[in-house]
Amino acid sequence: MQPGSAFPPPMGFAAPVSLPTIDASDFAGRRVPSRQWFVFELIPSRAVTMLAGDGGVGKSLLALQLAVAGLTGAQWLGMNAQRGPILYLSAEDEEDEIHRRLDRIITAQGCSYSDLKGLTFATLAGKDAILGAPNAKGVFEATSLFTKLRAQLAEIRPCLLVIDNLADVFGGDEIKKVQVRQFINMLSGLAIEFNMTVLLLSHPSQSGMTSGKGTSGNVAWNNSVRSRLYLTASDNKENKDVADIRELTVMKANYAAKGGKLMLRYESGAFAVVTKNDKKEANDKADAIFIQLLAQCSCENAIVTTGNKSTYYAPKILARMNGRGPFSFAKGRDRGSACADGMRWPNRLGRSRQSMGWRGAAKA
Repeated sequence: MQPGSAFPPPMGFAAPVSLPTIDASDFAGRRVPSRQWFVFELIPSRAVTMLAGDGGVGKSLLALQLAVAGLTGAQWLGMNAQRGPILYLSAEDEEDEIHRRLDRIITAQGCSYSDLKGLTFATLAGKDAILGAPNAKGVFEATSLFTKLRAQLAEIRPCLLVIDNLADVFGGDEIKKVQVRQFINMLSGLAIEFNMTVLLLSHPSQSGMTSGKGTSGNVAWNNSVRSRLYLTASDNKENKDVADIRELTVMKANYAAKGGKLMLRYESGAFAVVTKNDKKEANDKADAIFIQLLAQCSCENAIVTTGNKSTYYAPKILARMNGRGPFSFAKGRDRGSACADGMRWPNRLGRSRQSMGWRGAAKA
């Protein structure tokens, strides 16, 4: 029995230990610590960030680019990353695939393999990569691999741990909130103990993709991590201008504003941020195609109208004519989609009516 306690601890439970506490008055005179970021206002340090995306969208490549940036000092999507050693645990890709991706990245960034000393990979593709799972009694606990990972972290002391992928390392039931919380707490404990950032890659559920939120399993995943990013792609695979575009959205940010978006383009084996010049070029290209197709409608006496609820709404008709091209209404539409947003195109239409003999609106 503990001193001062009227009852002994319940059977099967260890005697309670003292709870670590601090009195608020002890903060007096202390300097308020500044918040630390791996990537400013996007990926916080000493915490777990989740990067979600459907299979094949480019999560691993984007995470690998982040790892290279953190080691070499190169920018990641136009932003600076904290510098230091990196440990990348890959349970999906073999060594050869990692080598191929790295080669494209260093070519795109103009660095060499000698610059990557300090980027360590643990490749577990095809092996048991479970870090935590419930035991025979249903109690969630760390595996022997987690213990080995912790030992490796103690040796390397990385500033970033990338875990690819959640489905490979989580051995519990993702529907059970308690197991989800316990697993994320295990990773958070590592982040705090080794003063590093954990980036956890994951796949969204079907409902998560349908809703556009990129969630998986239950809300505990979203609630447990401090930041969550969602990488999406266009569903139009036929048009290369659209298929190479990605959108990175901040779905959750405990320490910054959420909802921010970055438009990315896959080129030369790596992702690059879409710049204002890129957008202007894409819009100019879409403008030209739009006017060309509108002229074709005029020549063929095709019915198109400015009414966005009409069957003959011009952007929809022209998008179909263009094979769901640069001004498509498809999910994940590309940079030139302003042509079909119902804002810019009527003005362009008005300028073109007389020169092309356009009669669509009147006929409709």
